Parts: sequence; structure tokens; C-alpha cells
Amino acid sequence: IHSGLFHDWWGETLLSLEGEDHHRVRRLLLPAFRKRSIEAMRPSFTALAEELVDGFAGRGRVELVGELAEPYAARVICRLLGLDEDHWPQVAHWADDLGASFSTDVAAQVPRIEAALAELGERTEAAREAQVSGVPTFMLGPWPFGGIQSEETLTSFFRRFAARERLRSAKDIA
Repeated sequence: IHSGLFHDWWGETLLSLEGEDHHRVRRLLLPAFRKRSIEAMRPSFTALAEELVDGFAGRGRVELVGELAEPYAARVICRLLGLDEDHWPQVAHWADDLGASFSTDVAAQVPRIEAALAELGERTEAAREAQVSGVPTFMLGPWPFGGIQSEETLTSFFRRFAARERLRSAKDIA
């Protein structure tokens, strides 16, 4: 893949950056992943896990990905980005689509990935222009990332949480 939206985006992700560019983006993301930040979020994340488990515990069975892993990860992303948690299904969808960049058939997944990138870019730009509530807080304010102003950082953030897709790809190979 030598051109197009996916190519351009992939070249700007933390995994692809080198030198000063890598360090600059890493410095922007680092505050959110410091021990102090994580510890401050722990009670909220524990309560979320308990809420989700309570939803299926009485049945004595669970569809682990659909009832726990996916909603938990997506709702955590919503909280980190300052989005209403009602948006978690869309966030999970974007994470799946962007996670396809790690699949063994990435070339076949490019249309799916590029569609997600285009939608994220449109939503990010519209939110920035409108300055409405629900705008990812890291784009407008100091916490936790220091006012990042680009959609490529937003999509990079989603990729960090798309490991599920990598696991699915590995499972498909086995």
C-alpha cells in the first residue's frame, strides 16, 4: 500500500513515526498513561466492570467479548475522550475498523479502514467547528493530552485500543 488515506494515516501513527516526531506524539500521550492518571481513573473503571458483570452474572453465562470486553473497552475510550458513553457502539465499530490495519489481509481491509478514517476526520472537524458538548476533551482542553488538535492523533488513540482485532486475526490463522 503506497498511497491513499490509509497510507498517509499509517505513516503518521506512533508505531510508524521515528525520531523527534515519535517523541513529540509520545510526550502528548504520556500524561494519560502515567501511574497517577491511571490510579485516578481506577475507581471509575472498576465500577464500570462491576456494572457490566452485574448485567450477566445472574444468568451464569456470558458472551465475553460482546457483553464485557467490547463494551468495557469502548466505554473506557468514551470516558477518556470525553464522549457520552451512549456512543460506545460507534467507538467499538471504529476500533474494529482501525484494528483491521493489523490483520493479515490488510490490503483487503483498506476500504473499511479508510471509511472509518474518513468518518473520524469528518466528525472531528465538525466537532472542532461547532465547539459543541461531547467534543473529545483532549482536543479542546488540557486533560489528559494537553489540547491535541488533530484527527490523526484521535485515530492513533483508537488504534491503541484495537488490539482485539489483532487477536481475532491471530485466532483466524490458528
